[in-house]
Amino acid sequence: MNQVALDLFDTSQNPDNDSGFVALGPNARDGLSKPEGKGPGSASEDVLLGELVWYSVSDAVRLTPETLAAAIAAANLDAKRLTPHLPNPSSALSRAAEAAEAKHRRIPGGCAGPDDSANAEAALYANALFRTASRGVKQLVTEILDADDARLSYRSVARVSPRYRNGTPDGTVLVERRYEDGDVPDDELLDVEVAAIANLKSYYDFERRRHDGEAARRVLGRVLLEANAVPLRNSGGMYFVPRDHSAYAKKILLFVEEVRSRAEDAPTRTARASMAMKVPLVDREEYREVLAESLEFFVKKEAESLIKEMSSLLKKDQPVSERRGRGFVERVRKLKENVAEYEELLQMQATEARANLDVAAREAKALLGRVGP
Repeated sequence: MNQVALDLFDTSQNPDNDSGFVALGPNARDGLSKPEGKGPGSASEDVLLGELVWYSVSDAVRLTPETLAAAIAAANLDAKRLTPHLPNPSSALSRAAEAAEAKHRRIPGGCAGPDDSANAEAALYANALFRTASRGVKQLVTEILDADDARLSYRSVARVSPRYRNGTPDGTVLVERRYEDGDVPDDELLDVEVAAIANLKSYYDFERRRHDGEAARRVLGRVLLEANAVPLRNSGGMYFVPRDHSAYAKKILLFVEEVRSRAEDAPTRTARASMAMKVPLVDREEYREVLAESLEFFVKKEAESLIKEMSSLLKKDQPVSERRGRGFVERVRKLKENVAEYEELLQMQATEARANLDVAAREAKALLGRVGP
């Protein structure tokens, strides 16, 4: 990997302040053409390969469906098509449970008081934790620790899950307490356990109504797919957008800026500010090599993933729906189109990428032969 290709960015967080043209690499600007009538340092579009884009959206970002749709629309993207579904109840419960956990809380009574330094070693602490019991079900358990964080005891407190009425989630949490199975009675609950259950209920009501940062990143992923973007190998999340799709790079920056300005924080976490950066990439031989390498790596990874998924279905010896079978064929076709675009852009032959896609195409055709009624 050519390291010079990683030192690239105009770091403006405001898309309107984008610097426009940046020449990358040692003496890169020396090779730029200067069309007649243009000022010093300007360049025609034919010396650019495309745009490099990087973004960061924290997991702790929270957005209501209306807010996310507004952010998408403000970036001149199709909100109706790109806005994801709300999280399912199990996902909302997992996020709420993570926020409701309490760790290393002092247990009052029966041990050294907060100001009793002489008996500080006798102090006891509690961790109230939510563990996965089964799909969509969490188990509240409590660890009792000594001053050295050694676990002295471990007890079950409750099972919690989204409540359903007539097969539909009603937006609340079902708390099941089974004393006969070892759950402690209500009058023996620690304050930290009572608080954990109360917080879980409150946080669940918050989380079920909101998307997290992953949903915003899924929107960005779909935009990058439309832009025929390729992740640069070993770059830490940097993407290349071909010049024919450079308008998408601007839209990505606009969307991330909208997320930054509109988002809420998770119940117990403060989200890092969302950021995005882009820079035009000069047409230089060393950058063509980096992009060609990244294309081969990306297509190989995608083809192997498709082949694995299709092979698994073929081994099950079960009918496949026509919609699913056609979906695999379409994904292979799209990858082939992307490879052809990069071959023309970079003036290269992606031999290995095409070989991987040929294997994927054969698997897809075999899968179509298994389409059931």
